[in-house]
Amino acid sequence: MNYMNGFALRKWVFILFLSLLSSISRGQLRVCTWNIANLGGSKSIDALQYIANTIKSYHLVAIQEVVASIEGPRAVARIDSLLDVMGGNWEFVISNPTDGPGVERYAFIWNTRKVKLLDSPVLIAALADSIDREPFLGKFLYKKDTCWVLNFHAVPTAKKPANEIVKLFDYISTMPKRRWICLGDFNLSFTHNAYSPWIDAGYTDAVNNALTSLKMEERNGERFANSYDHIIYHTAKYKSLKAGIIDFTKDFESLRASRKVSDHVPVYAVFKFVK
Repeated sequence: MNYMNGFALRKWVFILFLSLLSSISRGQLRVCTWNIANLGGSKSIDALQYIANTIKSYHLVAIQEVVASIEGPRAVARIDSLLDVMGGNWEFVISNPTDGPGVERYAFIWNTRKVKLLDSPVLIAALADSIDREPFLGKFLYKKDTCWVLNFHAVPTAKKPANEIVKLFDYISTMPKRRWICLGDFNLSFTHNAYSPWIDAGYTDAVNNALTSLKMEERNGERFANSYDHIIYHTAKYKSLKAGIIDFTKDFESLRASRKVSDHVPVYAVFKFVK
């Protein structure tokens, strides 16, 4: 009888632990962003399958470099279909082509069992004159909390992305009460002084300036080049529980093979909302 009582107690404690773990997990928003180079007709079905498998555990995914032709939306739709097969109920939305030089589209993909879209995402017309690839703004509901997610791809380093990053901050600073998450490929390390206004206002980079772009060729065992991709959030509105890169290059025999998927790795963050 004592053995049975002890067994029952251990079983009850185990069930309570699983329940608590599940409750904690449900309170965490899992976000991922990925610059998937030239996402469109050039990607094989194997590459799209790999992309879907890589992002399937996240609630909300932002993608940059969707090609402007019809092949771009088709590739995103294919990824969405592959995610549905893997489980969950996924939806996606694709932006119109951006207005300035370096035309591309953005995309959001989300698990509707975790996140709800509020309103139709839009390219921010107010930034079209100052940012070549004007950001794509989505408004999402996680549980009872609303977050405004800016999907952004800055100009290349030769065109001074710092200027666009300053303009982006000027825009979000006019609406300080919103729970902003600004993510994407900024083409600039978070150590640059262009981020000083962000930092002064309480924002930080969840992935801590990790290297995210790939070299053209591996050199002395090093595959990574620059810290370009960030997930920027306000520390008074979110708590980052975990963040980093997803080093998919480990799954391929060479850097050249990895680059057939993308020349950037995805980055992710797990957030808890601060009340």
